[in-house]
Amino acid sequence: MQTSIGGAMNRFYAHCQQKNFADAPFHGNAAVLNFINTAKNSRRHDYLPSYDAFLYWCREGGVIDGSTYLTLEFEAYCNPIEIQELHRQVIELRETLTELFTALLHKTELPVYAMPRINRWLATARQHLSYQVINGRPATQWINIHEELAFPLWVLVLEAQELFDPVWLAKLKQCRGCGALYLDVSKCRTRTWCSANACGKKLRNRRYYKKKVLGNNA
Repeated sequence: MQTSIGGAMNRFYAHCQQKNFADAPFHGNAAVLNFINTAKNSRRHDYLPSYDAFLYWCREGGVIDGSTYLTLEFEAYCNPIEIQELHRQVIELRETLTELFTALLHKTELPVYAMPRINRWLATARQHLSYQVINGRPATQWINIHEELAFPLWVLVLEAQELFDPVWLAKLKQCRGCGALYLDVSKCRTRTWCSANACGKKLRNRRYYKKKVLGNNA
């Protein structure tokens, strides 16, 4: 007779096999910017329509490792009501970070609600951080995060905090093609597109068309 745990695991693996997520772009050079770029706009759909999709994206984007993904995926499968609220928090964090970094990029007034929200998430994340001695040196490590479904959100908000540094903000740009945010880490800091193989190629083809085709017809 199959145990309840074994039955749950079988249903979970069947659930995983039914998922069909589209590949999201990862051109931001920072996980938190890639997270922002999953939102729907005129050129792309919403890549995070559910908490399941968010977890899958986190694994693909290196926010969590494969082992953490499997643990949280099974935990999410067992808690369908809880993940509805967590998905709401995912979208709220994404919207908050989008408006915040867009304002920082264009040097406009920051949304009044942004920092209180960020501080709330940071406070929760820091409850799960502890200094440990690693290789003879102090270093921060995550603690008590096993089966914590909000863990990927804490990773993202901590990275967002790092990007508030003026050194990183100086590299923040917005793609002329799709509107995605990214860090320009090119040598000359002259990059104007999110990806050389995506929007960069489209912009080069457009310039070529104007020069060769339209120029010849002038």
